[in-house]
Amino acid sequence: MPEELFPDVIAGLRDGEVALPMSRPGVGDSPWGEPGSMWAALVRVGNAWGRVTSRRAWSARGWETFLKGLAKFPAGAEMHIVELDANGYSRHGDRAHITARIASEHGQWFRMGCEFETFPDGPHNRIARITNEDARRFLWRMVQDMPVTYGGVGDDWRPNGQTMLEMRQARDAMLGVAESRSVLRGYPWVTVCAPEIAARLGGPDMLRASGAFHEVWELPTGAVWLQATERLTDYEGQALHRVFRTVAPVLPPGKPKPYLGQEMGRIVYEEPRGFGAA
Repeated sequence: MPEELFPDVIAGLRDGEVALPMSRPGVGDSPWGEPGSMWAALVRVGNAWGRVTSRRAWSARGWETFLKGLAKFPAGAEMHIVELDANGYSRHGDRAHITARIASEHGQWFRMGCEFETFPDGPHNRIARITNEDARRFLWRMVQDMPVTYGGVGDDWRPNGQTMLEMRQARDAMLGVAESRSVLRGYPWVTVCAPEIAARLGGPDMLRASGAFHEVWELPTGAVWLQATERLTDYEGQALHRVFRTVAPVLPPGKPKPYLGQEMGRIVYEEPRGFGAA
């Protein structure tokens, strides 16, 4: 999965250009690796809540061991990538987190994600060159044959799989996953929703006719692709409110609460139940 989104970074890990001498990141005062090199941590987790069972720095040998460990089907696997600074540390650098793990206690739900952290005042490296359009194309390829009940591309995602809407409604992410065929967990710039949710909103043709979306496509799996605007930066103001009003009948009830009086993220801070009946 990662090599499709940032091939130059992954290729660097594979072709020997990267020095990754440490198996325990951040231990001691020594640099993590060569200045300017890519550094990656490989993590296996043992349950849906993220209990770490194995953590090692990337190396050719460590990668093979990591892959063999996946044959035992752990609860999840993660890869954390950062470009080291001029002194060989991970400070103030843009980074990526790739996650694949179970999202329910009994393993009937799975979550896959790729998240990016950027530091405005830090050096913008190879990871920072990934664009919103790159992420959009990557998701488009993934959902062609993957039966997704909820997915998306946005710039206000929360750690551990919680959406911004769930965060501001104090709603548990695992509940959101369990109800993702009947309740929409959020409405980011690009949203992929379950067929059942699209049907409750009138189906792809009705969603297209609403005028709230730049693109509406029914995917081969029956899920529906909803892209709000052509560019992520345009998804605000009236465009955001149009999407909110359209999907309000399938949103979880409850008015989102601002954080310390500040409205965060690309969500509307209104009660959705006032905008149509499910």
